[in-house]
Amino acid sequence: MANSLDGCVMLVTEDEPLIAAELVDALEAAGAHVHSARRTSRALKLIDDHTFHGAVIDGQADALCKRLEDRNIPYVIYSGLSRKPRSCERGLFIPKPIPTEQLVEVVTQIAAAN
Repeated sequence: MANSLDGCVMLVTEDEPLIAAELVDALEAAGAHVHSARRTSRALKLIDDHTFHGAVIDGQADALCKRLEDRNIPYVIYSGLSRKPRSCERGLFIPKPIPTEQLVEVVTQIAAAN
């Protein structure tokens, strides 16, 4: 799977630093260039400033889902929530925890489909 995300620019929003670091490391190992944000406001600014091939977001972030959808950026909601937030209509919901390798596979598929 190494380098399966070559040339892709990805966004990770996660408020838990250890989980964020693990996600960023795994996506970078797969070849992606990754921007990360702990807060929604920072993630929104990053979306305004960069072109993303996909995103992994944590939890409910109505404004973030809307911005990603408005820009046709595919995204995964990787969250401890029991179900997908209603406001994140087009996002693929994956409940925590799953092995990071599986999450990277899913992210690779959504980025390739975009």
